[in-house]
Amino acid sequence: MTFNKTFTVLLLCASIMLADGSILDQPEDSKLVQRNFKDCATARVNYLWDHKPQGALAAICYSGKYELHNYDAKHLKRDDPLVCSQKSFWKIHKKNRYNCFYFLKENKFWPDSAVGDDNLQVKYSEEKCLFYEEYSDNTWMDCNEGYRTH
Repeated sequence: MTFNKTFTVLLLCASIMLADGSILDQPEDSKLVQRNFKDCATARVNYLWDHKPQGALAAICYSGKYELHNYDAKHLKRDDPLVCSQKSFWKIHKKNRYNCFYFLKENKFWPDSAVGDDNLQVKYSEEKCLFYEEYSDNTWMDCNEGYRTH
């Protein structure tokens, strides 16, 4: 093999590793590698819910654009971003980036794109939150201290 061919092969391998994320370091706690995105996001939202701040109404991890009724720190607490990887064909990893957060007081969440198990995982107080997910493009969550009080 000539020098040019060897250099081209090495450059191609380095490009693949860079795209895969093997070269760049990421914080250990923000990257989970699982078999699929659903398992990864479910593990994070379960951890968040098990370690939620006192009085938190919901824990949400979502990959995509979304709207919130209230971004104020009294109503919303953001967690570290989550990056999940799953192996696809021939050691190439697909990545999904999630925003994870808590609702601390009344708030509403509306995704701007279709949702499914791969990009949305939630845990919430059934007494204080309503979660509606009839169709993939018609999903929302509304949390309020006054819901279903006895």
